[in-house]
Amino acid sequence: MIRPWLSLFLILLPVSSFAGEFEISVFAGNGQAEWTELGQSATSTALISPNGLDIDSASRVLIAEGETNQIFRVDKKGSIEVVAGCGFAGFAGDGGPATEAFLTKPYSVLAEASGSILIADQWNHRIRRVHSDQTIQTVVGNGEGFFGLGTYGGDGGPALKAGLNFPSGMCEGPDGSLYIADQMNGRVRKVDPKGTITSFASPTGKLKLPLKRPIDLEMTSDGKILMVDAANDQIYSVTPDGSADILIGPPISETMIPKHPGIYLNFPVAVEMARDGTLFWAETKNNRVCRLLPGESDPEVLMEGDKAPGIRIRGAAAKEEANRPKLGRPNDLLLLPDGALLIADPDAHRVWKVTFSDSDSSES
Repeated sequence: MIRPWLSLFLILLPVSSFAGEFEISVFAGNGQAEWTELGQSATSTALISPNGLDIDSASRVLIAEGETNQIFRVDKKGSIEVVAGCGFAGFAGDGGPATEAFLTKPYSVLAEASGSILIADQWNHRIRRVHSDQTIQTVVGNGEGFFGLGTYGGDGGPALKAGLNFPSGMCEGPDGSLYIADQMNGRVRKVDPKGTITSFASPTGKLKLPLKRPIDLEMTSDGKILMVDAANDQIYSVTPDGSADILIGPPISETMIPKHPGIYLNFPVAVEMARDGTLFWAETKNNRVCRLLPGESDPEVLMEGDKAPGIRIRGAAAKEEANRPKLGRPNDLLLLPDGALLIADPDAHRVWKVTFSDSDSSES
């Protein structure tokens, strides 16, 4: 989806990188872990656990807040508002105003081409849609479960009757199909425009991939789906017709080997790809966000936390490194149309913005 340019520069900290200069700023969140009320701006508002990110056709950034059980929206001027969730955990409100609905630990949010907003209501094991009239409705998942866990079932039938188990990442195909990372069922589900659900990728499905914990999905500009399997430390590139390649991660067979064999991940949770092929990803156990430029074999660490193994940031002076903000725990990435990168960091209670001066690449 082509999205307009979004510009919001706050608390700029210049840092050197291997290929040029980049700046890290706070896009949203005041760093406080205690919710009070909406501030006058995104940076003055407490974000306890910002989990997921997306951007709509009006250049407004959507934030899935897992602790307050809400979806926030930040406009180009930095103002913030609630678009879904009353602030309490539970399940209720379908058919009514989205801001009065109960959500439970929403993980991700997706701005559809139609203008609606999809929410992965993770602990309710459902996908819910906020329509243009601001009402909310469940569109995927029956919500059934036992002891907090979801279920699996329903392939070949209506998406509303299907069992999901902690759905996480989502992406929309060119034909309007919805792809869902059915995380704890170890498969990627597909809902076609008619509302029929199937398993698109799984260890036993038509597209056989040894998925254990698919957690993030991204649609590239050329129609491929990037799949992140956190438990297997892999990132796949998959075509809609079911042809798969490993971008990064352990080989599956002698014929299915990674495109970048020298890179090792540790619980990757998010991926983005720019139009020029630049790859970005986030790892929680290595606690870092990396960038791999086209033609390179060595990734560049953009941000890392105290638990990271100390991989060197190439070309960065020691003084500049000391001034670099530390990650708490990255959970999602969003590449903006101008090439800047947003990082959802639940443990730092912020959304970071990394602005590059050496890149004119745009989002996938």
